[in-house]
Amino acid sequence: MSFYLRHYMIEQASIDKVISIKAIQFFDCNHFNYAEEDVDHVLTTQRKKKKLDAEDYAQLMDLLNYMYPFREGNGRSTRLFLQCYAANHGQCIVVYPLTNNGLIQALNNADVHEITSLIKIEDI
Repeated sequence: MSFYLRHYMIEQASIDKVISIKAIQFFDCNHFNYAEEDVDHVLTTQRKKKKLDAEDYAQLMDLLNYMYPFREGNGRSTRLFLQCYAANHGQCIVVYPLTNNGLIQALNNADVHEITSLIKIEDI
C-alpha cells in the first residue's frame, strides 16, 4: 500500500446517491519531517522577538497550511493556533478573513506577501 497521497482521488457520495469524484491534494507524508523542522525553526526564531508582525504570522500560516495533510479544511485549526500564538506575544489577530477567496488563493499560491496583506494585528 502506497502512502504517497499528494494527488489521491477521493469519491464522495451525494445525498441522491450520485457519486462525484473530486481531486484533493494531500501532503506527502514522506516530507513531514522536513515541514516539521521548518515550522520548528520559524517558532524558534520568532520566540526571540517580543512582538511579531503580520509577515511573521503569514510565514507561519503558509508553513502550517503546507504541512497540514488535508489541503482543504484546516482553516479553523490554523486560525485557533495563530490566535493562541499571538496571545503568547501579547497580540491579537483582529482582521483574519474567515471566508475570503483572496486568502484562499494566496494560501494555494504560497504567496506570503499576499497573506501578509490580509493579516492585521494589534497589541492586547
